[in-house]
This record gives sequence, C-alpha cells and structure tokens, in this order.
Amino acid sequence: MKRILSLTLGCLLFCALTASALANEWGLRGGVYDIVADNKRFDGYTAIADDGNTKLSSGIHVNQAILENRYHALLVCAARYDRVWEANAMVTTAVYQPGDKRGAYPANPTLEHLDGNCFRLSYGQEEAYIFQWDEEAYVLVEARYDISSGNSDSFIMDERGLSFWQANPGDAFLPVGDALWPTTITLEEFNIAQMPRTLAEMRCLNMTAVALMEAEALSATDLWSPVQGEGMLPVYSAPDQSSFRAANDKASVSLQDEVTIYGTVDGWTLIGYEVSPRTSRIGYVHRELGGEPLALGSFPLRAAVNTFLTDDPFVSQYPQVNIPTGATLTGLAQCGEYYAYVAYEAEGLQYRGFVPMKDLMPVYDRALATGSDRLTADVRWDVMDALCGKWCDAFGSWEDRLVLYTSGSFVQWQDGAVRDVGNYRVYDGENGTFSLYMATEDNQEAVYTLTLNVDGTITLTDERGNTPYRRMEYSSLGNG
Repeated sequence: MKRILSLTLGCLLFCALTASALANEWGLRGGVYDIVADNKRFDGYTAIADDGNTKLSSGIHVNQAILENRYHALLVCAARYDRVWEANAMVTTAVYQPGDKRGAYPANPTLEHLDGNCFRLSYGQEEAYIFQWDEEAYVLVEARYDISSGNSDSFIMDERGLSFWQANPGDAFLPVGDALWPTTITLEEFNIAQMPRTLAEMRCLNMTAVALMEAEALSATDLWSPVQGEGMLPVYSAPDQSSFRAANDKASVSLQDEVTIYGTVDGWTLIGYEVSPRTSRIGYVHRELGGEPLALGSFPLRAAVNTFLTDDPFVSQYPQVNIPTGATLTGLAQCGEYYAYVAYEAEGLQYRGFVPMKDLMPVYDRALATGSDRLTADVRWDVMDALCGKWCDAFGSWEDRLVLYTSGSFVQWQDGAVRDVGNYRVYDGENGTFSLYMATEDNQEAVYTLTLNVDGTITLTDERGNTPYRRMEYSSLGNG
C-alpha cells in the first residue's frame, strides 16, 4: 500500500524540560507528565487513560496516556532516554474523538502494558488493539473488534492476517489475504475510526486503492521554512478561486508559518499547515512555493454509503461537506492507508479533499486489470463468499489447487508451486449458472461458466470442456 508523510501533532510538538510531580492537573501517573508539563498546548486537557511507567527488555522506560479535552483527544507515547522523557508519538487518529457518536459502546479507553514490548489500547471488552515497539516505531500486531457476538461487523487481525466474520456459509472467520492489507501499520499510520470493520468495507477500500494505483500517491515532498514574506495567503479547496474556502470563506495561511508542500499545479501549490493545536488543513494557495508538479489521476468513483469529505485527514478529520450514497466523485490519488484524494462538486461549489476509501467504490471494476470495464455493482459477492477456500481438480493431484479469497484475489498452484496469482469476479450467467472472470498479474484473462453442484462441488467450463473441482478446505489463508 502507498504511504504518506503524515501531518500529525507529533511533528509539531516539542519535548518540555524534565519535570516531576506527585500530583498534577492532568491526572497523569507516568513520564508523559514531563512531556506536557511546560507545554501550554495541553492546558485544559485531562488524562482519561494512563498505563504508568514500565521498563522494557531493552532497558528503556515507557509510558502511554490518552489526553482529552472537550473537542480533542490524542494518544501520547513517551520513552525515557538518558534520564529525559521524550515523545515517541503523539497521534490523534489512534483514538476516538469526543465528537464521535457511537452510543454507549465502546466504553472509555484503557491502556495496559503487556510482555514483549507491547501495550494494549482497549475500548471495552470487545475492541482492542495491540502495538509492539519495533526499534523505531510502534507497530499494530493484533486487533479484535466485536468478535464474541458473531455479527457481520466483527474482525480479527493477528499473525495470520486480517479476517472478517461471515455468518453464512460456514460460520467461520474468512481471511482477506495479506495482499489486501499492509503488512506493517505503525501507530502514526493507524486510524481507529477509518479501519474497515466489515468485509464490504474492506472490499471497497481494496477496489478503490486498485482504481487509484495508476496515479502517484499524494505525499509530502518538501517543508517550506518560515519567514518567506509578510502577510497572508488565502487557502482554497481546489486550484480555483471560485472553489470552496473553509473557515467561512476565510481560510488563510501566514507567509511566516511552516507548511508541508505536496506539489504544484498551474501556478498553485498544495500545502498542509496547522490551524490550531487540534486542527490542520490541506489546501491550495495561488503561488508556487516549491515542490514538484502534482501527478494526479482522474478515476470515476461513487459513494457506497453516506460519507464525508475532509481537508484534515491526519488530525481532526472534520467533515467539510457530507456526501450522500450514490454521489459521483473523481479519484485523484490515494493518501495514506485510508483516504482517497478526490474532486467533488455540490451546490455549484468545487471541492478537493479526502474521503475514506472504505466508503467509496470504483464506477468500473479495475481490479480485473483486463483492459475491459465492468460495472462493479454486478459482482455476485455472495457467490464469491461461498467459493472461499482451497479447491482441487476432482481428478487431479492435491498439489494442483486453486485458492479463492472472498476479496476477489486468487492463487493457482501447479505441481506444488505457485503458477499464477491475480483477481477474479463472479457475475450472473444463464440458466442458473455464473460467469467467472479471472485475470492474472500479467494480464492473462480466462472466462469460465461456473456451475454450483448440489454435492458441494463446482464445475468450470470453457472451450476446452468441463473441469470439476472439489473443496479441500473451506477457509484458507492461502499459504499452501
């Protein structure tokens, strides 16, 4: 997956001088106190979770805490080096914000140290995330969400990969496959609100990412130092002075502020900058401040559910405009692990901003990579769910097998070795059959008539004849 240099509070906050106190206004119990004690940015915050100080096997002392005020919450990870406490991470997106409307569940967060240089972030008994310190950063190693209920919005992520609960058929967790989720998600990349919680959301995220692959990922390329001049520059959503302008049409940036540069287009520069300690903004100024020309795509997308567009994907994620189900958008690039950078028009105003990829769907299914466009809405995902697992030619060797994932990817084995990998889709066919389209990574295409037999076998038919397959294993990680 493509990544981005995120604009987080961690790159804007500095460490305070070492201080100590037995009691403090935040209610902190560990070294995080030294990080916030002399920093006025944290006035008005309260610690709602704190795991205290712990000594890791490396000898380093660490402490995690969640600070919250009326509008904002963030996770602070601190470590003591040479007797001075420093912040390893200050992340807003790793915790739920006070404005989240989630009812009574989940409960208030808790933080807990675990063996193996790990800590657990939990929201009640049914939602937990484990992060492990890996030399330079905390990495997500396990996640569990609502798994005891067996609802369709339940998932597990562990060393085997990411799996979602499917009640039928099979009553089993169905693996999505390593290729569909980054093998390493750091704490600063993790977004608790935008992590897909259903197989449908995971599919949307994956298909949207595939659709945007032809464009370069939107990423920071330069840092504009302060004191570039005097005065203010107006900031617009798109490189057009008639486009939406946030802050009641007053969004501006000081020429003496430090900003992140993403690129230029026709005399405009796309920048990111801090608005307040709890808000940032990414938008355009009508001046070239440096950086390379933006390499944006133009891919048709539509909203799979009611969603939103934000100009602040890495801090507040505040919605600038709501987007209804079925609305059409233009995908410009992928931004980080969770957001698509899009163009959108509503009530005569142009917007450019960031929409959760799990809420979008390509107008055309580019995951097949066959050069032909098919409407995504026609896909029979229910049949693909039923096909999940390992299949073997009924008259062939066990070493010749076809592994199908619910996500729409496959692996073809022959003589005990991988022959092909690629994507597949199932569509309605004729007379109770289905059409199975398969495309390999090198764009080799195959089309079969798929028949689901009453004895649990399947038959694939092409111009060469019929091939029956029997199921070797229902749910498979596809590792042979």
